[in-house]
Amino acid sequence: MGTKNYFKILFGFLFTILIMGSVFAASIDDFTNTGFTDTTASFSWTAATGATSVAIQHSINQNNWSDTIVAVDAISGTVENLDQGVLYYFRLNVYGGPNDGMSNVISLTPAPDLTAYNTALAAVTEDDYTIVTWEAYELILAANVVTDQNTQAEVDTATSNITTAQGDLVEIADLTNYTAALAAVTEADYTTVTWEAYELILAANVVTDQNTQAEVDTATSNITTAQGDLVEIANLTNYTAALAAVIEAEYTTDSWTAYMLIVNENVVTDQNTQAEVDTATTNITTAQEELVNFADDLFAAKTTAAELIESNYTTATWTILENTLDMNEETTDEIIAKTEAILDAIDGLVMNEKVFTLFTGWNLISVSKFVDSAEMIGGDYNTIYTFVDGAYLTATLDDLTPLNAIFIKVDSERYVGVMYDEVAIPTLTERSLVEGWNVISVPNSMHEEVINVALAQLIEGNNEGLTTVYAWNNGLATIQNNWTLDKVNAESGYWVHMNEDKIFSLPVNPIVD
Repeated sequence: MGTKNYFKILFGFLFTILIMGSVFAASIDDFTNTGFTDTTASFSWTAATGATSVAIQHSINQNNWSDTIVAVDAISGTVENLDQGVLYYFRLNVYGGPNDGMSNVISLTPAPDLTAYNTALAAVTEDDYTIVTWEAYELILAANVVTDQNTQAEVDTATSNITTAQGDLVEIADLTNYTAALAAVTEADYTTVTWEAYELILAANVVTDQNTQAEVDTATSNITTAQGDLVEIANLTNYTAALAAVIEAEYTTDSWTAYMLIVNENVVTDQNTQAEVDTATTNITTAQEELVNFADDLFAAKTTAAELIESNYTTATWTILENTLDMNEETTDEIIAKTEAILDAIDGLVMNEKVFTLFTGWNLISVSKFVDSAEMIGGDYNTIYTFVDGAYLTATLDDLTPLNAIFIKVDSERYVGVMYDEVAIPTLTERSLVEGWNVISVPNSMHEEVINVALAQLIEGNNEGLTTVYAWNNGLATIQNNWTLDKVNAESGYWVHMNEDKIFSLPVNPIVD
């Protein structure tokens, strides 16, 4: 009988190999562990000789053994489906042959299953819980540290202790609603008195995420309730606009003094209620309706003047109106004086009896009555000619006389304003026409029948006398072939061509329209 020998062998995780029992020369005595995992263990040995069956046996109590059959000539094998963290005993049982019998016994413990333990550790994060409860939890963690060197029972106990301690953790409070409530109002939007009262509520309801959720919710409720008592500052937009709507200089002294009494009785700020501000605004705008405005009359006078057309009036009277429009209007007295001056100037305007429109270039104009005065409007002319006895003669506006016409050239549109002599009756009833071209006009005081007779006298047999008539309109000459009386217009100029000298005469006592 051999001696008993005990060995401890370290392979990866701690395990114990116990070589026990009697060693006989014939039995396998080199049964050796070559490795293990969480659920398997591998072994090697010297091949048995003449064996009929070989099995690796394992047991948790060395009384009941389970077989893992291997080949009779095998030199290694593996046992599977072991439980983690459990102490097992292993041996090789050889049946038959000179090595018949049990080998040496090896004990080892597969590493424990740490899955649940690691899951428990990862299940919670310090940032999610209050400082006080996390510190208590860390004490439990420190007391339940295990590794794969512990038994499964130890690991399971540590895991249970940790998960139980997690039940005592208190989550930090959710401050979302609390923070939103604080941000919902701004001091500048509310009256000073109500904001000071609100700040007292805020000071009494300060919480952090270390408070319980119930405490945070209560504080939030108290704050939002207090916000309901805040009074918004008044909107002064309409009030300010009303004050700015009128200017003292535009109104009479008496009416402005009365108005200012109302304004002073209705002074408000944004600390008043909106109803008070609205009432004050209404009182002020109502009082403005009683103001007497100098500027309104001045504006009306200016508007009337702006609607007048310069070319319709004499230069002298129009100049007076323009001068009044240039008067100062800063003070009340100036506004009154200017208004009266404009209205007087409008009343004093003298209309031109006739206004000729001159187009750019040459124009041919004539008059039907004797002229009292004629003047350029809008600018001066470039050149004026008359056409007498077949020759152009330099002329002025004074050469505008009945039965004659003048050529006038301008560089842009201008006007000629004419005032007729209402006293003088035209005595010029005839003029000589020379052979060739002549410029004539006819007065509008004649019936067409009278003009017809006068023109007919220019035509005699054998095409003698008048041969061609040209009308001159807007700078263009238009031939009047087969002319008729309705083509001859008063106050228009006409070119007539004569074959011989003739007298163009009208009745001494013309028929007047």
